[in-house]
Amino acid sequence: MNSEYKNKINEHYAKQNLFDSILQSIDDAGLDRDKISRDDISSFEEFHIGGRDATRHLADFVQLEKGVKLLDIGCGIGGPARTLAVEYECDVTGIDLTEEYIDTAKRLTKLVGLGDSIKFQVENATELSFESNSFDIVWMQHVNMNIENKDKLFAEAQRVLKPLGQLVFYEILQLNDEPLNFPVLWASSQELSHLIDEDSYREKLENAGLVEVQWDDRTLFAIMWFERLAKLKQKKESHKLNLSQVTHNNIPEKVANVLQSLQDQKICVVQAAYSKRP
Repeated sequence: MNSEYKNKINEHYAKQNLFDSILQSIDDAGLDRDKISRDDISSFEEFHIGGRDATRHLADFVQLEKGVKLLDIGCGIGGPARTLAVEYECDVTGIDLTEEYIDTAKRLTKLVGLGDSIKFQVENATELSFESNSFDIVWMQHVNMNIENKDKLFAEAQRVLKPLGQLVFYEILQLNDEPLNFPVLWASSQELSHLIDEDSYREKLENAGLVEVQWDDRTLFAIMWFERLAKLKQKKESHKLNLSQVTHNNIPEKVANVLQSLQDQKICVVQAAYSKRP
């Protein structure tokens, strides 16, 4: 991944002074920043489809065990990492290409009283700095869409997994060649969007030395979740703290385009677990 593309990813996702902006939003919502809990920021800290419920569903889907050493690729501002560390007692390291996200993840983790219990660092998922056989679980939620070289992504995931470790993911995949309407949540244009179809995705996983354990389609869940959000907005019942705290403008348009692509069967949402071949 060249520096120009990395800069474009950072520009798409990150707000400048993101943590300070979140603190201001907390103050504006009438909350005491000295008493903030994970629940107070749950409406925006996990910005994949389904939020914290989707993280819990995926953890339960793979029967995530207490104490596992887990690498969260594309950790964002640390929401899923905090959920996995607190509720499932995992030893979590979160990585992301967006520097502002990693800085915010560290500071939010301290803000909600978790101190330095979770490790966060800036990393390129296709060139990981970790030693081979380091993790029991490699975890990804809505990551593949921005990574063109999926062969390197999966090869690196396989490399850092311990023998019989698992790659666990919750991802958006392409269903056909019909173009998406941009912007979407992960890309303002086709330049940043690198979706591939399910068959190609599975083939690349297998070529990397990963074996399918289980696979589940979550598209209906995704559609229902987006539709429920839309109804809340119409009723003006949405939380004062929301995705606008984290991402740039045009969120309603981006959300609408993703929902339409799901309804038009241009894309799907899946979750799965793959084991490192012995």
